[in-house]
Amino acid sequence: QLDEMTRYCPTVKRVGIIYDPKRNSGFVKQLESIRSDLEFISLAAGNVDEVPGLINSLHGKVDLLWMLPDPTTTNQKTIQSYILFSIKNRIPLLTFSEKFLNYGATIAVTFDTNAIAEQAADLAMDMLSRRAGGDKASIVPPRVKTVINHKMVAKLNISMVSKEFSND
Repeated sequence: QLDEMTRYCPTVKRVGIIYDPKRNSGFVKQLESIRSDLEFISLAAGNVDEVPGLINSLHGKVDLLWMLPDPTTTNQKTIQSYILFSIKNRIPLLTFSEKFLNYGATIAVTFDTNAIAEQAADLAMDMLSRRAGGDKASIVPPRVKTVINHKMVAKLNISMVSKEFSND
């Protein structure tokens, strides 16, 4: 997700993250060692009620807000806070699911499920046709799919180039 984000948003240097430490503290700790070119402003939320206040506390501190797949911090109760923060502060909102583009997220980076299905079918066919002692099929990491919500890009007055998304 971060590689795609920097590809489409090369000026982003400060990334805001709200996370549940019980679920994602290890992941958040790894980020800094993985991407030293970015500054992560990571705020821990112990419960869903803390999320809106934590999001708003990022005002003026981040260039992008990253919505993690975390049921404590990303759910029906918090999505509006993410979207409103993005619009008020004119910063992109990165998400893990295309469905959040319909709510107003700016960019979704998700797994390309069609490519994963094709890979699974190829592996199954290879296993069925492989002779004993033959080479094992190689597994490649799943491809990602990046989709931009161009209506939000225009609303935020930022620039990105990618596939079209329409939430009409």
